[in-house]
Amino acid sequence: MNDEKTQSSVLYQIIIIGEAVNRLTPDFIAKYPQIPFNAIRGMRNRVVHEYKEVDVQILWEVTQSNIPELLESIDKLES
Repeated sequence: MNDEKTQSSVLYQIIIIGEAVNRLTPDFIAKYPQIPFNAIRGMRNRVVHEYKEVDVQILWEVTQSNIPELLESIDKLES
């Protein structure tokens, strides 16, 4: 949490995930309501537009909880 390079890398990856969600079709989003697409977009927007206000503790929680949950949801889509 104290490493600014790691923070920057994580923030960038959150932006990438949010950008990927922005490119999904409305049909795809509607097909998978269990995935929190709006929350993902919201996190991306917060990181991009309010980067000075990003709470490192929230960022840590996202990496430890939300991202693994998202990956699990995505893995289930492939099954």
